[in-house]
Amino acid sequence: MGITREQLLELARQITGQADYDAAVGETIKGYIAKKLAEYERAIRRYERKYGMSFTQFTAKLQDKQFVQRLEAEQGIVNLEDDYFEWEGLISEVEYLRRKMQELTPLSPPAAST
Repeated sequence: MGITREQLLELARQITGQADYDAAVGETIKGYIAKKLAEYERAIRRYERKYGMSFTQFTAKLQDKQFVQRLEAEQGIVNLEDDYFEWEGLISEVEYLRRKMQELTPLSPPAAST
C-alpha cells in the first residue's frame, strides 16, 4: 500500500514549514515548477549558444535558404529539425509553466505585518 493523501499533505506541510495544507501544497508545486523552469531555461540557453541567436531570430533565419543549406550540410536535416522542434517545445513549456506559476502566486501566504 502506498502513501495516503493525508500523509502527503502532512509531508508537504512539514517540508515547507507552512501550517496550512493548501499553502504547503502550493509551495511544493511552486518548487517543482521552479526546478523545471530552470532545467528548460538551461536547455534553451544551450540552443541559443549552439546557434548564436534566440529562437525568434533562428525562426526568421530559416527563411534564408543559404542559412538552411549551410546548417543542413553541417549537421543534417534530421538534426536541424529535431533541434527546431525541441527548442520550440522547450519555449512552449516555459511559457506554460510561467502561467501556472502566476496562477499559484495568490496561494502564497500574506506577508506578516510589522
